[in-house]
Amino acid sequence: MDYTLKTYHAKHVPISQLSRPHFLHIFLITEGEFMALKNTTFHHFKVGDVFHIHDYESIKQISFNGSLICLSLNNFYYYQYFQQLNFDAIEHISIKKERRVQFLDIIDAIQHQSISNLNEAIKHLIKNIQYSEYHNSQSSEIQCSYKTSLIKDVVQYVNTHLTTKITCKQISNYFFVNNSFLSREFSTSMNCKLSQYITSSKIHASVCNLLNGDHLNIVQQRYGFRTQNEYCYLFNNVIGCHPSNIQPHSKKRSEIQHLKFDFYQQFQSNA
Repeated sequence: MDYTLKTYHAKHVPISQLSRPHFLHIFLITEGEFMALKNTTFHHFKVGDVFHIHDYESIKQISFNGSLICLSLNNFYYYQYFQQLNFDAIEHISIKKERRVQFLDIIDAIQHQSISNLNEAIKHLIKNIQYSEYHNSQSSEIQCSYKTSLIKDVVQYVNTHLTTKITCKQISNYFFVNNSFLSREFSTSMNCKLSQYITSSKIHASVCNLLNGDHLNIVQQRYGFRTQNEYCYLFNNVIGCHPSNIQPHSKKRSEIQHLKFDFYQQFQSNA
């Protein structure tokens, strides 16, 4: 599974990236508090709170006094489960409590090197996030601008159509917007061209397939790259290595062995 897990301490290591292209960041506050402006909404998070940031979201740190853990998940997993959800059948769940428990389950699975438990825990956490996002979208209290909604919808469209041929023109037609307008707004919001985001999204998704043991040739064809040489060239540009360097079920992207979680027992007992 393509993820990283890191700790940040306000006094020692600043948070380098609150958002990152092609990844969903999920944070758990372990000490102190964190205040930020997410899109246009002010948030004040305290110990035990779990919050998330998508790559298309605008986030500005106001203050950070304490410690937190950041779980970065490849977008592939979020949108994999996103397409399986039946929003009409969503039932109420205890969002705050469940997220904390699920985050701790992920930590426990990594510590015990249990791939099956890790996959299941991440699946539950992602679905919890998606449920809460659905409920928020139905709330009149949470509003976002047209441009923000458009970029979100475009990112979701791209990540749910990675195995088909998609172009900027096709996307602009789908959303009934001017192609130049969309290209300009996307570049401003995401700091990259839409065409680059499409290609990079395919590459990052293919990393998950390679980690799962899929053959390089099959992966190359799945995402519509014309030749294996083209795929390997683009892969190296985006990821920084050859696809053959990605080993199935590799744990090298996790730094869990260097992390200590003294708060784990305390939170688990209060969950």
